Amino acid sequence: MSLFKRKKKEKDIFEEELVQSPGRTAAKNFFRRKLSVIGLVIFVIVAVFIFVAGAIIPGDFRHLDSTQINVRPGLNMLSIPTALRNNARDISFGSRFGVGIDQNGLLYMWGDLAENIRWGHGWRARRTDPINFIFPQMGHLQMISAGLDHVVAINTEGQVIAWGGSHLETIDVPTHLHERNIIDIRAGSWITMALDDEGNLFTWGNDTTFFNPNRSPDREYFEGNVATFDLGTFSAIVATHDGRVYAPVRGGGQVVIEAADDIEDSANGEFAEAEIPADIVVPEVIGGVPNMVQGRTIDVAMTDGTFAALLDDGRVITWTPAPNPIARDAASLLPLSHPIQGRVVQIESGRWHFTALLDDGSAYSWGFNHLNQVNGAPTNPGSNVEIFTGYFMNAAVDSSGYVTTWGHRGYLMGSDQIGRDMFARVIHGGRFTFTVGFAAAAVAATLGILLGGLAGFLGKTVDMVVMRIAEVVESIPFLPFAMMLSAIIPMHFPNITQIQRVLMIMIILGLMTWTGFTRLARAQILSLREQEFVVSARAMGVRTSAIIFKHIMPNVMGLLLVNVTLMVASSLLVESTLSFLGFGIVAPYPTWGNMLNTARDSVTIVNHWWRWLFPAIFLGFTTISISTMGDGLRDALDPRVSGR
Repeated sequence: MSLFKRKKKEKDIFEEELVQSPGRTAAKNFFRRKLSVIGLVIFVIVAVFIFVAGAIIPGDFRHLDSTQINVRPGLNMLSIPTALRNNARDISFGSRFGVGIDQNGLLYMWGDLAENIRWGHGWRARRTDPINFIFPQMGHLQMISAGLDHVVAINTEGQVIAWGGSHLETIDVPTHLHERNIIDIRAGSWITMALDDEGNLFTWGNDTTFFNPNRSPDREYFEGNVATFDLGTFSAIVATHDGRVYAPVRGGGQVVIEAADDIEDSANGEFAEAEIPADIVVPEVIGGVPNMVQGRTIDVAMTDGTFAALLDDGRVITWTPAPNPIARDAASLLPLSHPIQGRVVQIESGRWHFTALLDDGSAYSWGFNHLNQVNGAPTNPGSNVEIFTGYFMNAAVDSSGYVTTWGHRGYLMGSDQIGRDMFARVIHGGRFTFTVGFAAAAVAATLGILLGGLAGFLGKTVDMVVMRIAEVVESIPFLPFAMMLSAIIPMHFPNITQIQRVLMIMIILGLMTWTGFTRLARAQILSLREQEFVVSARAMGVRTSAIIFKHIMPNVMGLLLVNVTLMVASSLLVESTLSFLGFGIVAPYPTWGNMLNTARDSVTIVNHWWRWLFPAIFLGFTTISISTMGDGLRDALDPRVSGR
């Protein structure tokens, strides 16, 4: 036996073709081209990711949330600093950020922090010298609360300090509060409220919309009688020392609810009117508050549309002032037969959900869950002594000061101009773009190959008619004509659905781009129809259709396949162009094109870069990968290139 392994002799191209099929030869030639293989891998990854993730992640086509507009990319809304996580005294969550203080009274902030929260009220663009820099002057803190875009805190000297967004005077702390011993504060969306040790409740900001301490019947609840309170966007709720509840609402006791025709089911991230189960309905609602909570309430909480009262027997009573609540509010209503009833010791609320601390130290969250704000609550019995909930985030603190968090972590790709998740929209936008691009290419290829095959093989009158039609279609300016059709058809058919609009875009693109396939198929068939195998088939009496589709077309499909691949890339770009110009698929249904359309102003390009960057990356990588695949297929199927 030889000591050295014999080197395998490599066959030349002619020997290879003697032992392997043409398809295997083409595949081997294709995979020799690294750039084409990279393009294939990228395309497969993008396609699988879009369609698999799109089947898992729900679309939020119509959902909007004014508190989540243009949030920067990042999963940091629950990223509590390590120094605070094991030593927390108080925690509060704002719309897109969190604040907390440790046992030493030191301040911590995390999440998507605006400049006026990060640097204090009166910040300058030059961060080196902010005016009225508040944090060195505030001293040690003992209580803190975060609102929509501002923060209010109390230091150990009893001073109330506020900073952040200054709209509606939410951070203009009344001077007379410095003479009070404030024991509780809440920062809301439009107002801020503080409670002193004598049971007096004070408000500032847009307080005329909600409470007014100088207005009856508010006065009897505000002066020396308040035990606890909570804020929502549209109202507030107060519990007195004698267990009574006061919950005035906007519009004289009713909350305005959208019409059912304008909203959809919450399972798709949308809102609709909901039927309340019989065991949730609370009887004897007097003055907007259930009669059974009066005189027995020890804690209160409220979301944007639902109130909750914790009774002295550990039960939670929830209600909504709306006669037909929308689904997100109805999801926050707790049945009287729920297992946690009778076990609750503390209740807190977010924007659309509640969280309760139970008697065994575990926590339970329920309500509307579009941002996973109710998932992950610590259900195992523990030593949790307090819970903190705000907007879409939750935290539980045990007796040692250790913090457990759950809820909304942030947006991987940020949010858009009306608060929708860019990650979900990029995925579902890719599904729409892929569907339109591939379907349009299929329509164009089918029509073009069929007409080109007939024109090339039959010739004479058929050839002349087909080619003249192709010349007429080619003479029409493609993009202006497609834009015109996309605008005119909905005008004449105003009730057209979005699915029908998608089909319309597919057909328009297919009917406007078939001529290239026709010319290519015709030229190839003209060169093949006089070959010996075709002449032999005619002599044997083979039908014309069989000659075209069984003998000629297989010999030209390789080149046509390459052009179909390149056509897909072109269709993706054309659809994106039409949507970018506002003539393709329109909002709220996403495509990569109309997502780029909403991000073309200079402010968005500079300040909200994630709204155009991620759709552009996906569109660019997809079209480039398809183009490189097409080039590789063309070279692999061309024997002259392969031989060289």
